Amino acid sequence: MDIWIVDDDISFAFGLKQKILRSLVFTELAQPGSKVLVLRSVHDFWEEHAKQVKDAHLTPCLVFLEVYLPDESGLNLYMGIKEKFSSFAEKIIFYSALAHGRYEAFFEEQDEVPPPFYEKNFLEKKIDEVLRNILKKPEGEISLMPYSILKKNGEALEMSLEELKKNFYSGQFLSQSAEQMAVLIESLLKQAQALGLTLIGEQIGDLLSLLTRKRMPGVMRLKKEIRDLLALKETEFQEWKKKVGLPTWKKHD
Repeated sequence: MDIWIVDDDISFAFGLKQKILRSLVFTELAQPGSKVLVLRSVHDFWEEHAKQVKDAHLTPCLVFLEVYLPDESGLNLYMGIKEKFSSFAEKIIFYSALAHGRYEAFFEEQDEVPPPFYEKNFLEKKIDEVLRNILKKPEGEISLMPYSILKKNGEALEMSLEELKKNFYSGQFLSQSAEQMAVLIESLLKQAQALGLTLIGEQIGDLLSLLTRKRMPGVMRLKKEIRDLLALKETEFQEWKKKVGLPTWKKHD
């Protein structure tokens, strides 16, 4: 098990490294050969990544990435990773002492669901909890992320589902081409997965697979899948909101 820390604040990075190593033992997450590597820049990250690929090593199971780095923004590094190695991007956890506002604004501009973010002090003090939740997260458990982002993402998904419901019952949704419908459904899938909504995610995935087939499914089949999805909005999604302590948002007419 390898974990990388990308930060030019060497004092903090090596302090975090020691805490992670101790935490892996304390939480019984450590595996033989577990290592924590500190990288000081985006350049160092790509250099180490190239070595791993060349030597046929597995990429790290987790990367703690500072938003501010000396040669390039950690945010830009993330987008580069996501473009080239999408599964690797899922392993990244952002942190910073000052950049939470910039972090939210960046991903809003990119129209991307933001990965988890921790304030530096919280990460250092709560590393046991962070690692336990990330590395041993049961299926369907909510991933840790700031409440403001959790709330924003939840509201965005609810609005998207309400829009789907409105367009479905007005007949507007099914009047679109399969490609147009698939774009919307794929967006819903990303939102649901980011929030840990297992059943809704599976239902959206089934619907997306139907829409991306070479042969368009029948209208009755599509209607059934969409109705099943909207029903889950009233069950799993409501339970999810209670679980994370979010208010019941008003439905959008």
